[in-house]
Amino acid sequence: MKAGNDKHFDQADNAQGAVDIEGSMLILDERVTQNVNDREELIPDVASVSDKTREVTDGLADTGFFSEAAIKKIEGPDEKGPTAYVATGKTGHHVRVTHLEKKTEPPKASTEASMKEKMSQHL
Repeated sequence: MKAGNDKHFDQADNAQGAVDIEGSMLILDERVTQNVNDREELIPDVASVSDKTREVTDGLADTGFFSEAAIKKIEGPDEKGPTAYVATGKTGHHVRVTHLEKKTEPPKASTEASMKEKMSQHL
């Protein structure tokens, strides 16, 4: 995996976890993969949560997981699957409360918009 300074790689595994964000904050499932890129892990992460544990209705992931193909597969062709909320880019860590306050809805993305543009509007 890439080291923090991007100048070398460390031999390491990639640990993944699925966490309930609707109150309990319990770890619903965990697994380890050899894939260095999280982009290939969104589908297996969602699938890792057993139906006996909890129905997955929404999926929240950082920008490393953004993959148009994975989002389409998770949400399904009729968009009746879990709703994916995947960051489309990196932002600063210095967020103020005013950034988190409810804002008016932005205009809906056009039908010709890319998946990345649609996800940015969705978020």
